[in-house]
Amino acid sequence: MGAAIATGLAVTFFIDSFALPSGLKPEGVLVEPWISDVDKLRNYIYAQHNDPSKHTIFVIAGSNSLFSIASEEITKSTGYNVNNYGLHVGLHPDLLFSQITTKVKPGDIVVAPLEWIDRRSLGNVFDIDNYFVHYRKSVSLPWYSAYVLWTSVTLKRWWSGLEAYIYAPAGAVRLWDLKSTEEMESEREKYTGPFRYAFFSLDKDGDLNPKLTMTHTSWMATEDPRPGVVSPIEKEILATWKTRFEKLGARFFLTNPAILQNRHGSFLTSEFWADLEARRAALKANGTPIHCDPLAAVLASIYRYDTVWHPNATGATIYSQGMAECLDETIRGADTETRAIDPDQMVKLVEARLEKQREDYGLGNLPFQQRLRDLTQIRDALEAYKRDNGAYPKSVGYDGIASDWGKRSPDYIDGLVPRYLSSLPVDPAGPAGLPGQPQYLYWSNGEGYKIVSASPAEECAVVAVNWPKLVDPARLAKKGDLTSCFAYGFWTTGLDLQ
Repeated sequence: MGAAIATGLAVTFFIDSFALPSGLKPEGVLVEPWISDVDKLRNYIYAQHNDPSKHTIFVIAGSNSLFSIASEEITKSTGYNVNNYGLHVGLHPDLLFSQITTKVKPGDIVVAPLEWIDRRSLGNVFDIDNYFVHYRKSVSLPWYSAYVLWTSVTLKRWWSGLEAYIYAPAGAVRLWDLKSTEEMESEREKYTGPFRYAFFSLDKDGDLNPKLTMTHTSWMATEDPRPGVVSPIEKEILATWKTRFEKLGARFFLTNPAILQNRHGSFLTSEFWADLEARRAALKANGTPIHCDPLAAVLASIYRYDTVWHPNATGATIYSQGMAECLDETIRGADTETRAIDPDQMVKLVEARLEKQREDYGLGNLPFQQRLRDLTQIRDALEAYKRDNGAYPKSVGYDGIASDWGKRSPDYIDGLVPRYLSSLPVDPAGPAGLPGQPQYLYWSNGEGYKIVSASPAEECAVVAVNWPKLVDPARLAKKGDLTSCFAYGFWTTGLDLQ
């Protein structure tokens, strides 16, 4: 065994010294090309912006933390630097934690809101590919983990990598080697395009916090994360890293990832919370307890971006404020270990939290929230008009700023301005003029009315999930599926199908 390990390490240092592309051909390999770029740029950002007189909170996890951490909120509460090293749920914890082994100093805190995935093995293809293609310049793996990764590569793949290096060296070079950090930072600062899952969209704190919402497609995802059984290898990994960081004078702080609402409704079942309680108890017995109230990690789908792991910017703010409060208590010496969970009671608390998060259409001002608030304002004005006049303002058809089904006019509802409204709201997308562009449409025969936001199909799912009674049943792409809607709003009794 000792000879095999020595041989593996010797091969590692021999090949590494020749700067080969790690024996792996990037073409056709299942790697994530954004990982090293995000990693490299964040190291640059933190080196430039960290206050050396302050301690640092390091956040280590997969992409749940990449998206769910709003570093500024935690800094504001704790006074610490916050360095978010969340990357990808598929990466082994040794790879994730190894990002900071040379950075942690006495007094720092390592926060690990690790996602609930099976961690029973070391050296899967995803870990191997990312280490060899992306990671060797930025992580300091424990020798055993490095040995497992190096010795897991087949001879055929080593040969393929050698061919790539000899015959097509440019194809074997990463962006890390092509661009300086200054160039990447300049590109990031100048980038004004749509959100990208890449270094371009990192904010000034190294977080990915998109000001976007989920769509029908993302809501229909089959993923259903649940707290899994803590395997022996996971216990060993966490205990090892806790010991390692404590020897460096830092605190190790295990907590829950952001828990996002999905279409399966798992976190509204007592079974879900019973599983989390079993996980809590197992990790406490392991000497690596979970910290903070798990309820503070729960987020309604209003605050979800694409997958069940990724909050949007407002979701990140809410989650980070909860984490910041818990960390602040920890820093002041309070006991923040998660208490035993009563599954049935937790379901009731989650239901109440979701209802609270939906009040006034949620925190933030995403387009769907502005539309709902505009429509509510119009609804209230229509009811006030009827009280004074005995009827609602009549329409020609479905009237709107750019309607093809009625009066086309900026004054698309007669009689409301200026007495009941200072001006008629305009869709946040701007004055309609393009086919399919969202706009507000109004229909009334005087006795009843219908006012809807028409065509916001990309965001209609979030309205359907959280306020299903507002979905226009006459405008569904798929019959019976409210999340396939392309209009929502208000109407009087009997006009839902108008």
